[in-house]
Amino acid sequence: MPKVLWCAKIFPNPTKGVLNISDELTDVQIFDLTGRVVYVAPVIQTTIDLSNIVNGTYLLVANKQGQKVSAKVVINR
Repeated sequence: MPKVLWCAKIFPNPTKGVLNISDELTDVQIFDLTGRVVYVAPVIQTTIDLSNIVNGTYLLVANKQGQKVSAKVVINR
């Protein structure tokens, strides 16, 4: 059975601007599909405000308890 690295819930996804995360993450980065960083936060609790980022599909990469985790995020207003 494969090892599950992240079971956090990200909601709502797609989001209209505010993203909620069920885990505390650190070193959060969000990349667009070209690999450009569009959001950075060294420490994040459980909410990310993406209201200033344009509609599209993004990749969230962060650390959770020393492990790198990632998730697809869609912004759709």
